[in-house]
Amino acid sequence: MNKETLLQYIDHEISWLKYYGLREDRLKLTATSDIYKEVRSIGYTKRVVPLDIRCCPCLIIVGKTLDDCVADSFPRTAEKLSPLELYKIMFNDEYNELLKDLIS
Repeated sequence: MNKETLLQYIDHEISWLKYYGLREDRLKLTATSDIYKEVRSIGYTKRVVPLDIRCCPCLIIVGKTLDDCVADSFPRTAEKLSPLELYKIMFNDEYNELLKDLIS
């Protein structure tokens, strides 16, 4: 996987989190927050679907480098992360910019 592809997945994930995530919860996020544990769903549907299932375009199997990472499908396991979670690990110094976009 390359960084462009990862950023495309993240763009999708952020836009869906902005739509389906409760605004008050998003405003409280910090760089150390666990997004999918701290942001609640607004529940626009008849049944509430967890945000990590609704908003992630895919899960990514973590490798030693970004080139080793591979997009995969659900279910979530310990070695599979959402695109945002992977970006936080691989590019922690740039993560705050994405977080600002999510909060806005």
